[in-house]
Amino acid sequence: MRLPRPLLRQLNRRARALPPGQHLDEQVAAALAVHGRFGPRSLEHYDPTHARVVYARGIAPFQPRARPMADVRDLTVTIPNPASGPDTTLLARAYRPHGARDGGPAILYYHGGGGVIGSVDLYDRPCRIIADDTGFVVISLEYRLAPEAPFPAAVEDAIGAFLWLQKHPDQLELGVAIDPARVIVAGDSMGGNLAAVASQALREHDVPSPALQVLLYPALDFTMQHASHREFADGYLLTHQLMTWFRSHYLTDESQRLDIRASPLLADDVNGLPPALIITAGFDPLRDEGCRYAERLTEAGVTVRYRCEHSLIHGYINTLGLIAASRRALEQMNRDIRELIEPSAPAAG
Repeated sequence: MRLPRPLLRQLNRRARALPPGQHLDEQVAAALAVHGRFGPRSLEHYDPTHARVVYARGIAPFQPRARPMADVRDLTVTIPNPASGPDTTLLARAYRPHGARDGGPAILYYHGGGGVIGSVDLYDRPCRIIADDTGFVVISLEYRLAPEAPFPAAVEDAIGAFLWLQKHPDQLELGVAIDPARVIVAGDSMGGNLAAVASQALREHDVPSPALQVLLYPALDFTMQHASHREFADGYLLTHQLMTWFRSHYLTDESQRLDIRASPLLADDVNGLPPALIITAGFDPLRDEGCRYAERLTEAGVTVRYRCEHSLIHGYINTLGLIAASRRALEQMNRDIRELIEPSAPAAG
């Protein structure tokens, strides 16, 4: 699907103050044009229950075919209640790719969706690709969503799932053991937020730190004050209005915007954090906060690999079936993960 040049130029002009040479991928531009003319209303026009249905239907045509795995199984993760109330039981889905080695690393993946939408089912295809490309076991977590379970429920789930995996690696029952000292936390968008928050919080626990934090176009600052929020406020699917809608459901009080468990970029202390792989998208309101977090970690002496996928928009992990640039970007992310965890290992597959 190709666009007339005048329409492509118009879409590119919507983004102001771009780095020299930056342009919107033509397949992405075509998809945006079709969505703008024929797609459903933006999610902020729905209540959360209906928004989840609309979102699932919207990304279905963009999903790739399912990669075969050596084993896939659903399991339950028990999260102790920090207030001594009833424990929380969550669903997780574990993927063992062909060729996964006994005692190898594992990736704990938190899906995106603003803390309001998204699910293990909707992220099944990307998680299979991540597992297959890296050769690592992937555990995808069904954390609690707002408004039914607002902040900080998802944070408690993200941290609790990592601690559970440290104590119960055998309960994956995948036929291979994982190394609890090499568990990677990863996520996109809101999932990137949870991976960053968990990495900060786990410094206070007597367990091995995450081996790596992988933050894919992460949401790191709920004050939403960075320049990219203004530059890409409209026209690229994740709009300012939609971000405000997510925030209104995820947080229950304006003061929570400054809580570092919601906005990890605002943390005073980022010393001693795990190595980070941070990837942003060029046409994304969250671009600048991801870039700034990479700068802050680097200034604190944390090992950081940062890259901006300049021609892509927020949420590109959900377009792998149709957008070639999205597939290439995810393939590169998976190569980065392998290089950072096992620099001398042969390529997966």
